[in-house]
Amino acid sequence: MLVVASLAAAVIAVRLPLDGFLWYFDVTKVSFPNASFFHEAVASGSLPLWVDELGLGFPLYAEGQVGAFYPPNAILHLLPPHWAMEASRVLHLTLAGVGAGLIALRLTGVERAMIVTAAATVLGGGIVAKLEWTNVVVAYGWLPWVLLPLVRRPAPTRIGLLAAGVAWGIQALAGHPNTWVMTGIAAGVLLLAIAPRPVTLGRLVVLGLTAVAVGAVQLLPTLQLWSLSARTEGLPDWDLFSNSATIFDVLIPGFANAFMPLGPREWDFATQWYPGGLWGVHESSAFLGLPLLGLAAIGLTQRRARPFAAVAVALVAIAVLGAFRPTPWLEMPILNGLRHPTRAYLFAAVALSVMAGIGVARLGRGDLPWRPAAIAIGGSMAIYALVANLAAWWPSGFAALTGWAFGLTPEAAAATTLTAARTLLRPLPLAIELGIGLATLALLAGLAGPRGRRHVAPVVASLAVIVLAVCSPTVNPVRPESAISQAGTPFMRAVESAAPGRFAALIDPSWYQGIPNQLAARGTRELGMFSSLNLRATDEVVTALRSEPVDTELARLLGVDLLATFGTACPGEEVASLAADGATICRIADVITPPVWLPAEAVGPGYLADASSAALRVRGWFGVEVVDHDVDVARAVAGGIPAVVEARDDDRGTFTVEAPAAGWVWIDRAWWPDWQTTVNGNRLTVDRALGGQLVPVVAGPNRIEQRFVPRAAWEGLLIGSVGLAFLVAWAVRGRRQRAEPAGHPAAS
Repeated sequence: MLVVASLAAAVIAVRLPLDGFLWYFDVTKVSFPNASFFHEAVASGSLPLWVDELGLGFPLYAEGQVGAFYPPNAILHLLPPHWAMEASRVLHLTLAGVGAGLIALRLTGVERAMIVTAAATVLGGGIVAKLEWTNVVVAYGWLPWVLLPLVRRPAPTRIGLLAAGVAWGIQALAGHPNTWVMTGIAAGVLLLAIAPRPVTLGRLVVLGLTAVAVGAVQLLPTLQLWSLSARTEGLPDWDLFSNSATIFDVLIPGFANAFMPLGPREWDFATQWYPGGLWGVHESSAFLGLPLLGLAAIGLTQRRARPFAAVAVALVAIAVLGAFRPTPWLEMPILNGLRHPTRAYLFAAVALSVMAGIGVARLGRGDLPWRPAAIAIGGSMAIYALVANLAAWWPSGFAALTGWAFGLTPEAAAATTLTAARTLLRPLPLAIELGIGLATLALLAGLAGPRGRRHVAPVVASLAVIVLAVCSPTVNPVRPESAISQAGTPFMRAVESAAPGRFAALIDPSWYQGIPNQLAARGTRELGMFSSLNLRATDEVVTALRSEPVDTELARLLGVDLLATFGTACPGEEVASLAADGATICRIADVITPPVWLPAEAVGPGYLADASSAALRVRGWFGVEVVDHDVDVARAVAGGIPAVVEARDDDRGTFTVEAPAAGWVWIDRAWWPDWQTTVNGNRLTVDRALGGQLVPVVAGPNRIEQRFVPRAAWEGLLIGSVGLAFLVAWAVRGRRQRAEPAGHPAAS
């Protein structure tokens, strides 16, 4: 029954009965291209490790969003990309619902409580608003399974700790660092709330070591990529703390459409007033509905719910703390690169869902503890009424409040006030939410009469699920396949028909952000790319190419023979003009197709770190070190000699060149430590220049061979396997020690 209920809720959440697929901007930019890369890889019998077409090449396996080492992905992505994403959402939402339902069942022993918790975990606005990020959904699916073995008094067993750590480690393979870190915080708070003793700290260490051991195959490559990405020095405070708590967030749990109203079939994007904008609504969403809030308040009266209340408070505190932008947070490695503190609301919502299940079990006893529910539901309604009336009847005060709280100009604050008034007072679905909330209060207050008391629990539980099912999925639009895949657009058709060696777009308009990765997934080498962990050196090359005037010499050296400009002249022979997109596509003549031999005098010593340094040595984590060189582009273009490409694909390359003198061969493949290179059979160290690989060669014939070996992943697998073996032995030994006293008297 639990599996069926969770699956049904998952189908409702992703809106599968409708004709089309879930659509959002990041689906086109990230999720769909990643699914396409994975589909192509598994169709050819491999995993998505490296792709040459993205940027100057990119280690897909290290970018956790792809989930290269997450086992179910190898099966799911046998499906076409659209269906693989949908199947993954349904599977992992069901997984989350079953896990959360089992937590409620363990705490209450009541099946009705189990179903309500499962439905709220699957249909809650916190996760439904984030379905566009497939890896978030995958990681979320494992969250309850991390917590389930820990819900045991007086403390979890060694086997339980190991099981929780394994689930947390599997979650790491899903590749969403924010969710992984916050899951650890939730698990730590839960353990400490159940058993606030020093020994619990030791259990936390075991939990963390187990998770790292299982997830090391993904964690080590991701940390390696992090150290070479634009986030290695952390994010600026305005970006790191974007979408932190606001004074209006108290409206979020009870009302699905407080900040963006429902249109004919989905949220109305043109009418939203949340201070973080459209993305802020998604990041902060944690809608649960008024009946579920009332049930959670009832559950809070029970001692067994209090550890989850502690989890909810701790996670909300993260979002609140982010609003103050504390300096220490900006200086903490890894944490200073994880954006959007309001993502913590997602975990608080799961904790409230468990508490609501406990509340349902409490109602099942026959008495009606209506006061806690009245405080929660009535308080939410009162706050909503206060905010709505303030916006409608005292707009100047509301504008002053929003201007002060969000740093808006008077004009922007006035516009926000008008939008807020229209949104907050829109009748649907507000009338549904308020009506169900009032009906819940009436039932709990005993208006059904003495005979109806035994029906209150199932009716209120049903109301809680109904309001979630009706209001929550509307956050997501559904579009036909053509709205997600850009393959049929005039722009992509024009680029692909020109068959470029390498393509680059200059000064991306906002609509173009969904194009680069999709072009790459279809086989076109696009210099630009979109990921959460772009290689910093590649980004610097893209920035240099987009300088004004356009550096066509650099384009020729990079092998960029096709350019697109938007609203400006294209520096080459026009290939296509797309008036609707404001784009001009042109071909660059006399491109030097890399790899290319460069004379020694074209390669400078690099960015000098001190007077005695030959080049800047950029040291990353795990001993990664790269020597970065300058290149005199004009000399390189004038004296460069293209190498002969004998073979090249995503895991190897063979190039030959007859060098007139000792110099370098620049390979248009992003520098990454897991590329092993030999020249004439001799293994050597490769430097970096223009984001690519710089190989030293001697005068005469040179044969360069490259092989891609994901060393960090293999090291993670080895280290994790050894560590996990020790932890399993520790857990088994503890179980045997507990069993010995029972058999000892008989032996004596």
